[in-house]
Amino acid sequence: MSRSRHTVAEILAAPDNYEPWAVDTALWVRDQVSRPAPKLGRPGALCPYVPTAVERNTLTIVASDQPPQPRQALADVLLDEAGWLAEELGRTPVGRRVWVAHIVVFTQLGSAADVLAEVRAHVRPRLLRAGINVGEFFHDSPDTSVRNRHHLVGRSPWPCFALRVFMPQDETFFRMTPDSEVGYLARGVGDRS
Repeated sequence: MSRSRHTVAEILAAPDNYEPWAVDTALWVRDQVSRPAPKLGRPGALCPYVPTAVERNTLTIVASDQPPQPRQALADVLLDEAGWLAEELGRTPVGRRVWVAHIVVFTQLGSAADVLAEVRAHVRPRLLRAGINVGEFFHDSPDTSVRNRHHLVGRSPWPCFALRVFMPQDETFFRMTPDSEVGYLARGVGDRS
């Protein structure tokens, strides 16, 4: 299915041209994800790769109006967008893939946004085998930082998934569950060559 994708930089440059979900998400990326989070106990942005991705115009956003049921339909949207991202990564030189990322916003989930965790758990092994990392974000997310269990990091204005290339250091941030063990990773995933 073809969806209209835009970069965060495009949305921030002309917010009046975009729907509220796009503007809210772009502002969240700029004002929260790209900013320092001192409670993490390290310098730099909450996600250190995001400011450069925004600057390089390689962080894209897309929306889906898929409702919370059936869950498989949500997973299918995520897998479709991960396939699109995989194609983008394939066209990007290896050394620049770390700055290519994609956010999939679900505009019709409302208070059912917690279903994203179920969907992520279902598809993460498949995405990791393809070399793609995925995380879910929503308004009331209870997810906290691995560095500070009291600092909430999974909250966003709209329910969404963030997708990017898997890197070896990502293993540090996984809470050890079967879908995050190294055995699921494709050979060569995250290589810096």
